[in-house]
Amino acid sequence: MKGVFWNDAGDTYSWDKNGTFHPFDMGDGVLEGPGTNGNYCTGDCEGYDPVNYTQLRIPLERQVYNLNADYQVNDHLRLFTELTYSHYTADGISSPVFHQGVEVSSENPFLSDEARAIIDADGGSAYIYRMDTEFGDRTYNQKRETKRALIGADGYIGDWNYSVFYQEGRLDQDTHWYGQVYDDNYLLAIDAVSDGSGNIVCRDQSNGCQPLNIFGEGQASQAAIDWVSASAYRKADAKQKNAGFTFTGPVYELPAGPVNVALSGEWRREEASTEPDANMQEGRIFGNQSLGYSGAYEVNEWAAEVSVPLVEDVFLMKQVGVEMAYRYMDYTSVGNNDAWKLGLNWAVTDDLKLRATKSKSVRAPSVEELYQAAGQTYESFTDVCDANNIDAGDSPYRKQNCQAVGLPEGWSASDDWYHSNHPGYNAGNADLKEETSDAWTMGFVYTPSFLENFSLTADWWSFDIANAITSIGVGTAVKYCYDSESLDNPYCSLFTRDASGDIVSFVQSPINVATYKTKGLDIEANYSYDTESMGLFSFNLIATYLDDWRYNPTGFASDLDVYVGEYTDPRWKGRFTAGWHYADWSVSAIASYRGSGVLDNDYTAKDVSYNNIPSQTLWDMSAKYQINDDLQVRFGVLNVFDQEPPRNPYTYDNSDGYYDTNGRSFFAGINYTFR
Repeated sequence: MKGVFWNDAGDTYSWDKNGTFHPFDMGDGVLEGPGTNGNYCTGDCEGYDPVNYTQLRIPLERQVYNLNADYQVNDHLRLFTELTYSHYTADGISSPVFHQGVEVSSENPFLSDEARAIIDADGGSAYIYRMDTEFGDRTYNQKRETKRALIGADGYIGDWNYSVFYQEGRLDQDTHWYGQVYDDNYLLAIDAVSDGSGNIVCRDQSNGCQPLNIFGEGQASQAAIDWVSASAYRKADAKQKNAGFTFTGPVYELPAGPVNVALSGEWRREEASTEPDANMQEGRIFGNQSLGYSGAYEVNEWAAEVSVPLVEDVFLMKQVGVEMAYRYMDYTSVGNNDAWKLGLNWAVTDDLKLRATKSKSVRAPSVEELYQAAGQTYESFTDVCDANNIDAGDSPYRKQNCQAVGLPEGWSASDDWYHSNHPGYNAGNADLKEETSDAWTMGFVYTPSFLENFSLTADWWSFDIANAITSIGVGTAVKYCYDSESLDNPYCSLFTRDASGDIVSFVQSPINVATYKTKGLDIEANYSYDTESMGLFSFNLIATYLDDWRYNPTGFASDLDVYVGEYTDPRWKGRFTAGWHYADWSVSAIASYRGSGVLDNDYTAKDVSYNNIPSQTLWDMSAKYQINDDLQVRFGVLNVFDQEPPRNPYTYDNSDGYYDTNGRSFFAGINYTFR
């Protein structure tokens, strides 16, 4: 796209590749975009086509080497080692740098007289939306190298099994970005003026600024492109060391069977760091600010599991047992916590088995979440304690909380505060705590004796995650500091006021305030039938029904997001596989089903006309042939019927892998075992 702007009357204008000014060509019409996503035009319109900047497959070169060795010392002791080395190189591509709403003055001598007249009529400046193709596509090259080594021993001591190990691993990652621009240089370069002698120069000629002509394609000088162009680099690494042991065996014999116990312990150290170049750390390049960090934590874990058989061979209780597990964790970063599980297994008959589990688990914050270095940022936001805002919203606590921090009735922020962006920091949070998940699962396994080789499994599950880690912007922090029931909340510590009441500093960091809730049903059915003359036929069906999936980033009811039923999280997903196995041949057909959904549960027909997305089923076919004990060939077709995604802007431009945009494709390969 060469560029576009709107005048006050709502007319849309653009330039052709030669810089000739004209009304924007809408093609076959316009679909209004939701929220701030602009508009989509159809047909041969002048808009930006995201498909032109989308890779069907990211080019990837991968080398993986594994060496596993073991030595049986005697009947009770085996020594083993595992060595892994991998090297990945990936090259990606995305759209050229783009700018939205950059201001251009009618004094710019690169403008045509016609364009200048329209801009002058609108006050002397226009806000341009543009894809900056002069700088080429944005590309990246990433190299990842992983090394891992493990040594261990396992064996028997009487009726007990044991295993001990020590492991070290390291990941090194180097990433280069190209096709970038210096943001400040770009804004200076497009602010071109005449020097009065017929020369076009930058209004601010410091630092060697070269004027950039953005009206059309190929109109910019190489000197201007070079002055604005930039690249970026970031080095990252992660290290892990851990050691552990496990002992398992029976401790007591009950009438229904032995009581089995597992005891384990593990020590682990996690380290991570990133080192971006100066351009990224200082936020000088387009859309790629990144700060370095370095940090580490250690954890000691101790666990015990016990399986107790309660009843055996009683009417409607073929076998009943309970499973219990407990894990204690001591982190150098977040202190100590625990996790546990309580499970019931009930075989009603040989055909029907019931099972249920109640558990608690935790996730400790990552090194990055804890130790991300502070980097300066500037934000514009609303102060809810201002007289213009204090009575807005639906919180009954806002006014009393604002007055409790010393702001008098009728207080307003200063004029200087309103007319500036405010300095603050983005940073990690060393005071983070672990996330906690409570889970329920209940299900059954049915293997009817009257239908050989058939099984049906169903499990209902529910997960509630509390104290989830989420990043909070300063505007949200200010709002919920004063809208909370009291000032003793996680938000008020994220910003500071001066003596006059103005907010003069803030930190945007992750805190433990979010919640997740999800529940659903997993179903799996299997059946196989072996014929004597035509081989083995097998059938497998896996399906998931999503009953609920919701997320709240703040804990306030007004911020609740319900995702179930949206195209990213449809109610139903499933996969059906039919297989045929005969001699050295294996053939399978796979149908993948994705249920219907909507773009957003909050959208109505007034928001967008394409909220509904229909269901889709894709078919894949594959075959394998075992030439001999060592060599196997495989081949197949993906998306056999060459189905396109549902016709919707999001299923192409922003599907995130939910829909196949490749079309029908073929693959072939070999597996060879070296002996």
